[in-house]
Amino acid sequence: MGEIKEILDDLGSDAFYFSGGINFHTAEALRTTILRKKDRRDRVSLFMSTPGGDPHASFRMMRALQSLYGHITIAVSGLCKSAGTLAAIGAHEVAMGARGEFGPLDVQLSKPDEIALSSSGLDIMQAVSILSNEAFDAFEESMIKIIQRSGGGISTKTAAEIAQGLAVGVFAPMSNKVDPERLGEISRAMMIARHYGERLNAGNLKDKALDKLIANYPDHGSVIDFKEAKELFTNVRAISKEERRIIALSNLFIDLYLPREQNKELIGDFDDIELPEELEEECNANEDGPGVQGDGATSETGDSAQSGHDEEDDSDNTASPSEGDPKPRKRNSRKPKQS
Repeated sequence: MGEIKEILDDLGSDAFYFSGGINFHTAEALRTTILRKKDRRDRVSLFMSTPGGDPHASFRMMRALQSLYGHITIAVSGLCKSAGTLAAIGAHEVAMGARGEFGPLDVQLSKPDEIALSSSGLDIMQAVSILSNEAFDAFEESMIKIIQRSGGGISTKTAAEIAQGLAVGVFAPMSNKVDPERLGEISRAMMIARHYGERLNAGNLKDKALDKLIANYPDHGSVIDFKEAKELFTNVRAISKEERRIIALSNLFIDLYLPREQNKELIGDFDDIELPEELEEECNANEDGPGVQGDGATSETGDSAQSGHDEEDDSDNTASPSEGDPKPRKRNSRKPKQS
């Protein structure tokens, strides 16, 4: 029996890893791994690092876990953006490493007549909102000034008509550039995040947190770190020493037995990972990875367990990711088993 399996037995939890973009094929790979597993434990952890991807695929992955396990923990030690954040909503608990990072749920849409370029669904919605506010302010200011400068010689009705004409003349050319069909497409796309977020919510999302994730962040790349995550989720903790040990051992296994190109996805079951005992004992557990570094690649070392959250000053005494010093366990020697 490998050390990872022993740790998972002690925790009473299954554990899967997912590193890469979220799309139909990677979601199906994870679902297949989950569904074919035998002798399931009561709980499950999903170690995820992803730059994001397809919300439909993210929903399918988490539904597979929710259908088989009563308690789900999502462990994040690198980037877990966009559709990865949507997946976290389906978990009962969030565990974060020192460099763990979520992101907003504003939908990304391809730009018309552009190749491989996308924009946030919030861009045009914010533009329409600004245009509307500016048009009203211009109308109001013009009407008041017309009445004041006429010394009461122009009625409010006439002043309003004049101000309306001025506002329309200035803002109509800009508003005419807004495509109603595109606006409808964006509105529907933004509804996807809300719809799936409401359906996946395992009860860990705080009140109004979904609204904030969808519309309150200024940019799709906005960073949601450990401190910010605690304002969105009820159950947020640092990655434990046992989880860091699992990550360190799996990183070593990947480096030794799974040579890969940089952007290849890594999806599997931690129970399938086994190393020779001498390698387990030599493994440096002071790692807090793997973590996607924004391009779908898995980092070689992930986070440093010593870095911690220096900015944290929490009254609830939540452990920082730097706590704990996982040590290798002593067992009989064995041969490595590849998944």
